[in-house]
Amino acid sequence: MTEFPSLSWLDTGRQQAERGLLDLIAEVVEDMESSSEVVPTPWVAVTVHRHHYIAG
Repeated sequence: MTEFPSLSWLDTGRQQAERGLLDLIAEVVEDMESSSEVVPTPWVAVTVHRHHYIAG
């Protein structure tokens, strides 16, 4: 979603808003492809999980 910072979707709940935004992005990508525009490459975040142990 970071590839399309100008897009947003408001809805009654978080899951509905996320679903609406994903549907909107899918439509935009489809439109870009049909117009032979370059679709942005998805940015993938790598998360490193750290385990913290508390001695007690």
